[in-house]
Amino acid sequence: MRHRLIRWVMAGALLCPSATFANTILETAQSFAVLGGAGVTVAGGGITTISGNLGDYPSALASITGFPPGVVVNGSTYAADQGEATAQQAQTDEIAAYNYLVALPSTADESNIVLGTGGTVASLLPGVYTFSGGTPSAQVDGTLTLNFNGESDAVFVFQIGSTLTTGADASIDVINANSTDAIYWVVGSSATLGSGTTFAGNILAYASIGLGTSAEIACGRALAQTGSVTMDGTNFISDNCSVDNTPGGYSPTGPTDFGSNGFAGTTPEPGTVALLSTGLLALILYRWQWRKRLA
Repeated sequence: MRHRLIRWVMAGALLCPSATFANTILETAQSFAVLGGAGVTVAGGGITTISGNLGDYPSALASITGFPPGVVVNGSTYAADQGEATAQQAQTDEIAAYNYLVALPSTADESNIVLGTGGTVASLLPGVYTFSGGTPSAQVDGTLTLNFNGESDAVFVFQIGSTLTTGADASIDVINANSTDAIYWVVGSSATLGSGTTFAGNILAYASIGLGTSAEIACGRALAQTGSVTMDGTNFISDNCSVDNTPGGYSPTGPTDFGSNGFAGTTPEPGTVALLSTGLLALILYRWQWRKRLA
């Protein structure tokens, strides 16, 4: 019974939209649009634009190639031999965020299910979605709609045991959201976005991240722990979509962004999460004891 109570408390704290997540989850990594653990490379032609900081750790600056012709706007470049403390702290914070997110209790098991209009689940509401069954990989084909349903401080977390892959021209369509909402894709190995993909949210990959030609993360980040971030060319990644949501800058008719800071959420008031969890625990324990007395 105690284990069941603990699960109820954790699930309640997660699903209550008052302030479960904060921009402090990513800490200093929030200022990075791209962060590699073994290099960052633009392999193909065309101009790739990174809006936000670009970095790699523990590798040196020489591990970041393809800039130019790639460009970095609204940010700087960091590595083990250029702004080492900044690069190292960002990687440390990304790892902490990864570990925190992957440990959250699941609200739905999507193992062996293809997401998007090209699969079997085309639309989702906020929650923690786990891919850990016989096939712990996640696939997105066609358009996947993430509906925040008008909630504030709401979150999507995708816990993917192995790989994340999107088909060519796949897209993540975010609706009914606002600037306090968040999206996290936590990938146990590597993520690969197919050519022409329009993606949304923060990819936190244990290994590497690859973007096919013209694939973009119009609102979010590509953060790799131990591997590289590789782009085929003509890519675009923005970590602050109230500033840029297209390669040419901000466009009210561009990819949906809701004035967000890269779908990383907002900071709740100090103590809100602790008070929420404590209050919910007290309520559950009270009801349990009351029922036990009546039995």
